[in-house]
Amino acid sequence: GLCNDHARVTPLAQQALDHLPPEDSTGRMMAYTQLGIGLRLCGKLSEAETALEQALTLAGPQDDNQVTIFARCHSAALRAWRGQLQRAAQEFQRIIQSAQARKIASSMICLAYQALSRIHCEQNRLDAALETPRQGLALAEQWGHGEFILSGYIDLAEVLLAQGDVQGTLDAMARARQLSGDVVWPSWLEALETKMQWSAGNLTAVSAWARDFE
Repeated sequence: GLCNDHARVTPLAQQALDHLPPEDSTGRMMAYTQLGIGLRLCGKLSEAETALEQALTLAGPQDDNQVTIFARCHSAALRAWRGQLQRAAQEFQRIIQSAQARKIASSMICLAYQALSRIHCEQNRLDAALETPRQGLALAEQWGHGEFILSGYIDLAEVLLAQGDVQGTLDAMARARQLSGDVVWPSWLEALETKMQWSAGNLTAVSAWARDFE
């Protein structure tokens, strides 16, 4: 999962389901969610929906469980992948509101904030798109959750770029670079960073990327 090797995620998640006992509802919920994520990222959306429905069936009333929140977020993400942006946004909003109302302490709520930010940006609701990643970042930093802090700065950079705040974009992306440490910077992030450098008029950086890409 962390290496984005989605082709391996699916069989490993299926193997986990084969070995987990029926009474381990939390473990099976996580395995079904990972299976759904792997299938979604491999383009098998109908199969992903089935897996995620299985995860949510196991969740029951335990919607304050971190694994349940994780499953609900990825179920909503599947809707976004299918272009059902409004329904996805509503579900992410419900996850956030439920957590706030019940005072649920979970870093997994960051997933909902970040996904909602991307939907707002896609819908050109840029003020809302800017507020949500900042809220998610504040929560991630409160929990010290490195992965969500890193992805939060990337989301923030994308929103600032859409707003035309070039310097803010570069600052947020530089912070993401700093936080990534020794983690391999994926090619899509290289391309995104180059797009931001292009907007800043830094043609030297763009040319360097093009040479390396060749």
